[in-house]
Amino acid sequence: MHECEKTCGNCQYSYLQKDTTQHPTIGLLRQHCRNQRYTSAEYTEEMYLEDQARGYCRFWTPIKRKEE
Repeated sequence: MHECEKTCGNCQYSYLQKDTTQHPTIGLLRQHCRNQRYTSAEYTEEMYLEDQARGYCRFWTPIKRKEE
């Protein structure tokens, strides 16, 4: 089985949300995470930096796709 690249763009917790704080008329799409463990206080800056060094988030989960 081919393993896909572990990026936010192909994680089941990732979503895009329009952000109008910098460009009120245009609104840019920003990527966010809905994983409750990622957004909790228990996920420390040290853990974040470890994940950055590893190249992917410890909570990364592949997108579930319907079988065709």
